[in-house]
Amino acid sequence: MSSSPARGTTLKPIPGTYTAVEVSAPNELRVVERRVAEPGPGQVRIRVEACGVCHSDSATVEGLFPID
Repeated sequence: MSSSPARGTTLKPIPGTYTAVEVSAPNELRVVERRVAEPGPGQVRIRVEACGVCHSDSATVEGLFPID
């Protein structure tokens, strides 16, 4: 298996930070900037193109699940 990008694909450099949305309290989401950590031995870094919110995440925001 090749580790090079597919033909015609250009890889963009990974920035030093990324934007995340965290649950900071029931019914409260906060947009934060996080530092991109360097992968350790035996780890890899992947680029996330899209993500979503699962049902348990939305229940936590609504206060139905406790935040530890």
